[in-house]
Amino acid sequence: MKKLLIIMLIFFITPVYAGALYDGTGSRPIYFSFGFGYAYNNYDDSLTNTLNEIDRIGGYLNVGIYLPVAEQILVGGVFNISFDKLVDSNDAYNYLYVNNGLISGSVLYYPSKIEDGFYFRGDIGLSYAKVNFSDNRDLRKDSLDLGAGFLVGLGYSIPLMSRSLSFDLFVSHRQIFNSENESSSTTFGGGISVMF
Repeated sequence: MKKLLIIMLIFFITPVYAGALYDGTGSRPIYFSFGFGYAYNNYDDSLTNTLNEIDRIGGYLNVGIYLPVAEQILVGGVFNISFDKLVDSNDAYNYLYVNNGLISGSVLYYPSKIEDGFYFRGDIGLSYAKVNFSDNRDLRKDSLDLGAGFLVGLGYSIPLMSRSLSFDLFVSHRQIFNSENESSSTTFGGGISVMF
């Protein structure tokens, strides 16, 4: 847990240092971002082989802090989590809750200007996976496993007074390392976000 906290601090302090180097031509000194939407998660077969036909409910949340480092570039720290409830369509009491997270450094590049028009996003950082599963009404918890991951995305931002509304698309990949074996998951997501 101590290592996780140190890594989180590095990803959130680095943008502060980068922002201190910026000459101040941006419209604001700091940007906060909050987004949510639908996510489709693709897992290794080892995770879903206990379920027959799967009904799924999935989504994601994204929270970030960004600082301008150039007129078209924001750098920041981001927490992105995708979640799934995978239910066996033949047995409603047989299901998995899966949370996949990415705590990362992030770069947003706007070809025109910050918070206006198309933008491209790239994140890289620490990933984690947490699985809770139930089999015949008995809820069992799996341990938290750590790894590495990345996210690439694009979006379109519309300025609204002192904020902006964005429509986002992304794909992220996480490689999880644990004592038994390695696993991976890929997420495809789309939604909306607000930057203020």
